[in-house]
Amino acid sequence: MQLIPDNLSIDFVGKRKLFITLSFFVCLAILLGIAVFGFNWGVDFAGGSELEVKFADKVEAADIRKTMEAAGFEDALVQEIGSADEHTFLIRVGRVALLTEEDTAKTKAALQAKLGDQLVDLTFNPNYGDQFQLSLKKGATPPSPEQVRQTIEATGLRVNRIDGHASGYTIMMGGISEKVSATLQEAKNTHGWPDAELRRVEFVGPQVGRELRNQGILS
Repeated sequence: MQLIPDNLSIDFVGKRKLFITLSFFVCLAILLGIAVFGFNWGVDFAGGSELEVKFADKVEAADIRKTMEAAGFEDALVQEIGSADEHTFLIRVGRVALLTEEDTAKTKAALQAKLGDQLVDLTFNPNYGDQFQLSLKKGATPPSPEQVRQTIEATGLRVNRIDGHASGYTIMMGGISEKVSATLQEAKNTHGWPDAELRRVEFVGPQVGRELRNQGILS
């Protein structure tokens, strides 16, 4: 079976002005689309958090999205992955951390009242997730991790883990993954959703994402 006749002849050269004009308008439409709608950057390039969640039974992506939006993640994107009977979804949100500068200020004030001049500084960088870096005075007897935990949790925040290092502590707080888990558990309790297992959490800070995006464009 011959799809293209032997005697087929298309005058590309003679119609070059037509093709150039069509190409121009196609490119213009693409550029206008980018200008109006922008790029749909993934977490790697835009920054944010990506969570993989597996449900024990069927759940609609639209219902998950509405639930995430109601929990404060207005920009949540939900995508089903794998086969339909796996009930597994990727949930992407544009935030890396839930802590605020106000949380940092009240935590620092509480630790200052507890530790006095032992406290050198308490810092929070939203590019690295929900964690504090606690710097302590050299040579002084450091407070125990439990003392630090109790002091912080008295402010209303929840501490997940405290890791010691040479100059103080890294304090891991309850963050986005914990809030998503709590939100899904609440949906189970109130709406009869199936059990949900949080399988994987990845995040990229906004600054890192911006650098990766710029490198990709330049390359």
